[in-house]
Amino acid sequence: GSDVAYSDVTKSFKKQEVKIAIGPHRAINVPKNTQVVVFSPAVLESNPERKAARKRGIVEVSYPEMIGHLMVDKFGITVSGTHGKTTTTALLGHVLVKTKQDPTVIVGSFVKDFGERNERLGKSKLMVVEGDEYKASFLNYKPKIIVLTTIDEDHLDYYRDIKHIKAVFQEYLLRLPPDGIVIANADDQNIKDVLKAVASLKVVTYGIRAEYNFSSISFGKTSSSCVIRHHEEFERLEIPLLGMHNIYNTAAVFACARTLGIPSKEIAKAIKSFKGVWRRFDIRGTKKGVTIIDDYAHHPTEIRALINALKQSYAGRRIVFVYQPHQEDRFIKLFNKFIEAFDGVDLLYLAEIYAVEGRDGKHDSSKRLLVPLRAKKIKAFYYPTFASLKKELLSEVKKNDVMVFVGAGDITKLRSEFEKSIQ
Repeated sequence: GSDVAYSDVTKSFKKQEVKIAIGPHRAINVPKNTQVVVFSPAVLESNPERKAARKRGIVEVSYPEMIGHLMVDKFGITVSGTHGKTTTTALLGHVLVKTKQDPTVIVGSFVKDFGERNERLGKSKLMVVEGDEYKASFLNYKPKIIVLTTIDEDHLDYYRDIKHIKAVFQEYLLRLPPDGIVIANADDQNIKDVLKAVASLKVVTYGIRAEYNFSSISFGKTSSSCVIRHHEEFERLEIPLLGMHNIYNTAAVFACARTLGIPSKEIAKAIKSFKGVWRRFDIRGTKKGVTIIDDYAHHPTEIRALINALKQSYAGRRIVFVYQPHQEDRFIKLFNKFIEAFDGVDLLYLAEIYAVEGRDGKHDSSKRLLVPLRAKKIKAFYYPTFASLKKELLSEVKKNDVMVFVGAGDITKLRSEFEKSIQ
């Protein structure tokens, strides 16, 4: 395979003895004996390696098309939604493994329970896949069950607006077979709108007043709990995740597992043993009295959910929020929502926008957030380079701070450098 830069993903592949070419994509990277080239939807037709494949008559298949092909002979379960799908997919996969269902699982991040890998190969017919909505990728999949977490405005470089997004989700649900099932978040208004248009489908709901409903919620420093009910049945869940959004994610998993016929107590036991996902409220540890957390949140809704979770679990401690916006197009189109996303942090440090190759080029800057944020009395600062930002963080950090590194770009590199320097 090939990628433009080293990352934790390429390192993981190298550990599995997969040969990865790092650097600018080049025709020479496609080996002589290649039969199929699988590409990410973000990789354009003009990519040198894709052009080389076509010139040599090699079959090109997008990643979603390949997943759809692999799902043909499986009992497929896809977890989709603008937010929450990675954690929900990982937790569902973990529950199915622990309850001896032996599924194949493909997740959009590293899962600690899978040995820091993003997949596991099972021997049963069950296949659990994180179904991405970018460029309507999930329309390539062939699931029997769709778990639907949230629908929100995002990927507006592809979708026109929320109406377009909901129409594509509707098409996705209508592709289920006649005996297909939707496991849906009943508290998400956009999901409710979509479900009205697909009334013929069997729908199982979860939420505060849904078929699978939760109550008696509490949050600790590293875990949370709730009671989940379904008709006369109820179970107390000890959840090694934080935030109200993860109560919803866990309820989705519980509802799906029960729909598959797994006993409640087995599900609860499996949930309690979950170790988590890379960069999803990833508590890295404490150095010099400073708690360091790494998180992938990159959308205003996700940022608000993360800050709420931090305030619940670290009440009374100073929250230092280090954020790197991801993709200029998202930053521009959701700019007003970003202004409202950071309420509750004590200090906000903005890194420069992480530009996505092939999707950016507008040359905006996260510095543009400073004036509107400061007008809201948020202590916000901008640093154009990781070097200058690291220097500021090391001089400003205090014992008992909660230092959170947030974003979908390469902000985790800054977190790693900060960790090493604070020792």
